[in-house]
Amino acid sequence: TEIYTLSLHDALPIWLLRAFLEGDMTEEEWLAWKAKGVCEFEFSVILLAYYSKKDGKVDKDEELAVVTNENTPLWEHRLALDKRFGLHIMSIEEANQRMLAEIDKERLK
Repeated sequence: TEIYTLSLHDALPIWLLRAFLEGDMTEEEWLAWKAKGVCEFEFSVILLAYYSKKDGKVDKDEELAVVTNENTPLWEHRLALDKRFGLHIMSIEEANQRMLAEIDKERLK
């Protein structure tokens, strides 16, 4: 697992500019997501994960997940984001359950 830390101030312009330049997202698409309430920080996380997979930093077959609270626009639009960017948006509870299952698997080995 790789963890990237960028400030919103640094990350957002990088990821949005790259998405526009590479044709992965039009300005209209970005504005549409923004109108749905997906904030800049959430979108920078989505694009970071998307480009990590696209650039081969993450195996193409590996599932990428973004964890969020269930009461956010990101959660509300999770199916559309999964379809558009191939990311699984999961709740904190689901993430915890998956981690516990992985720990249990390791213990059984």
